[in-house]
Order: sequence, then C-alpha cells, then structure tokens
Amino acid sequence: MAGDNAKAFFAYQREINTVMQQRFGVTYSDVKSDLHDDNQLIKTSFDNGVAAPDLAQDIGYQSGFKSVDEKGVDYAAGYNRMKAALLQFASEDNQFRRGNEGTLFLPYDGGVATLYPVHKDDSNRWAFRAELRDGATLTPSMLEIVNEGVVRESFDGWDIEASTDWVQRNVVAVAFDASSQSDEEELASPGFYR
Repeated sequence: MAGDNAKAFFAYQREINTVMQQRFGVTYSDVKSDLHDDNQLIKTSFDNGVAAPDLAQDIGYQSGFKSVDEKGVDYAAGYNRMKAALLQFASEDNQFRRGNEGTLFLPYDGGVATLYPVHKDDSNRWAFRAELRDGATLTPSMLEIVNEGVVRESFDGWDIEASTDWVQRNVVAVAFDASSQSDEEELASPGFYR
C-alpha cells in the first residue's frame, strides 16, 4: 500500500511539472528551490486531494508568473525564472517587501524603490530592473503601489545582486540627500546660529 501511495505521489509531482511547463514555460522542479524550502506544499496538497492542475495554476498565480499564452514559451519561461529568483531573494531579505504581482518594494523617505523583471528587446534577455520612484506610495499592507510617483533613476542588472546592491546604495544616497536638505533648511531658518 505504501508503495502505491509513493507512486501516486510521484505521478502527482510529474503532473504538476507537466501542467506548469504547458502553462508557464517552467516546471515546478525548475523553480521549486526559489519558491519553497521543502516539498511540504506538494505533500499537503496531495494529502488533501488538491488536483495537480489546480495546484500548478495556484503556484503560478501566487508567484506572479506569466502564461505562455501571452508571448510564447521562451518569453514566459525567462520571465518566470526571473520572478522566481526575486521571490527567493524576498524570502531571504528582511527589507524588501513582495507585492501582489511579485514586484519587490523597498520604501524610503519620500518614495518607493521597486525591483522587477524586464525584457531587453535589444539583447532578447531578461534583466532585473530597479527603480527609485519619488512620491510613490504603497497600500498599508505594502502589497501594491497606490501612487506610482516619478522614476528618479533606474538600473537594469543581469543578476539580482547587481540590482539589489544598486537599490541599497541609492536608497542610502536618497536618505543622505534628504538629510542634507533638511540641514540646509535648518541653517537657513531664523533663530539658528552657527
């Protein structure tokens, strides 16, 4: 009986991989290590009788994956691998917040830094776009931007580390600029003596 259950479980995993490949251009096995630390989601869903196609669709939706129907398998696969890497980064970093669509947010005084995949048509490659959006605001749950603000600067990195480092450096620079500006205002205010 245990052998039959193990066979059924492995068949369940194969079906999830097949459905995700067909719908999102990536298998669960391709992105699992970026999305989940263990097999608990699959095991719990299997034990609770969740249909493999339903689970595959839920994983793609929850991860903000693009469907192959939008622009083809290669486009979806590239985007979804980038998105999975962002999700893994968000799970390991306590400053960035993951939004509803899988975009990462880092609020700063006066705006929000964003990080998301972008397709570079000139090279036909995917990059991690980082932006500083002055005046942008998030919902109280920090899951989506309410006001997009104005893009102060942007950077496209081929790897996530380059883009997240850029965000960290520039958020610190924005904080320093704001601090310097308030110091200048304080110096110019009546009653301040040097």
